[in-house]
Amino acid sequence: MSLAPGPCLPRWVMLEREAGMQVGDIVRKCVAFIGFRTPHGFQVEGTGFHFVTAVDETHWEQIVTARHVIDGFREDVPVCRLMNRHDKEPLIIETRKRDWVPHPDKTVDIAVLPTGNSYDLCQAYIREELDTAHVFDPEQSLTQAIIDRWDIGLGDDVFIAGAYTKRPGERRNLPIVRVGNIAAMAEEPIWPASPRKPAYLIEVRSLGGISGSPVFVNLAPMRRRPGGRIEPVDLSHPLFLLGIAIGVHDSHHPPDLAPQEDGAQSPVSDALFNTGITVALPVGLILEATQQSQIHDPRVQAAKMMKEQSGYRPTSAASAKPEPPTTEENPRHKEAFNSLVDAAAKKRPQGG
Repeated sequence: MSLAPGPCLPRWVMLEREAGMQVGDIVRKCVAFIGFRTPHGFQVEGTGFHFVTAVDETHWEQIVTARHVIDGFREDVPVCRLMNRHDKEPLIIETRKRDWVPHPDKTVDIAVLPTGNSYDLCQAYIREELDTAHVFDPEQSLTQAIIDRWDIGLGDDVFIAGAYTKRPGERRNLPIVRVGNIAAMAEEPIWPASPRKPAYLIEVRSLGGISGSPVFVNLAPMRRRPGGRIEPVDLSHPLFLLGIAIGVHDSHHPPDLAPQEDGAQSPVSDALFNTGITVALPVGLILEATQQSQIHDPRVQAAKMMKEQSGYRPTSAASAKPEPPTTEENPRHKEAFNSLVDAAAKKRPQGG
């Protein structure tokens, strides 16, 4: 089943609009909260973020989140997104559970909402009323080439922007930014969070609401290269989308002995605690979700139609329609050819 592609703009327009944004604005403003309405307000269940991909230099938007956030909704409960607007109260946009497209591999905890699947979201984009930022692929994606170029690895700083369920915000989305570092590169699958695909481990203080949050690597102005050489990071935005946070690892305190008032020892009951380790799926898996045929093919057709409607066509000599050969059936072309021959003969030098 193919989907409606949604509104489209030339890619350079969107890049130019957000070129002057500070790193902090991009991290915070790319986030949307996902949840549902209650009589007492908006109940946040997770985080999503605005992600932009390109098709033939056209710009396509989607909201990305963790699949389990969407799976947690009943079919009859609208999946809502709380999004900030310019000088207005946040906009709550309702979608159906089936509007979200999961990754084709059911073990990958990613779901995307193409803009074309939500009429209200399309209208909000067209009216330019959303106070949001976007993460652009490939400019802001952490590719293997970027990893190799800057030796990104263990210990590098990361930011995770998402909902803090104890204070999501009353008049606006108020995401918080958690700071941590890469604890393990995506070298192997991590069961059961990502049983087939390699995933990152991120050391960060993780609480409820982090599922679906974007994870960014932040490069310091100077990088130490192999051999101890110091090199400046010559990038306008030293921030790259590493991937998406999907969950945390918990553990249990081992039984211990605690002193009582009378000096006797008694075992402390086993208690669950957060290890501070978050699992993050690489950005490449997000791209796989957005490039499924039901999402990608309508966008390719829309980009092609836009190009045809522009009226532009190349005018190089190679693309010009060839003239028909000189034959008896084409006397006009033959006359023109003979006139050129006669003209050349008249200019030929006399004598010899």
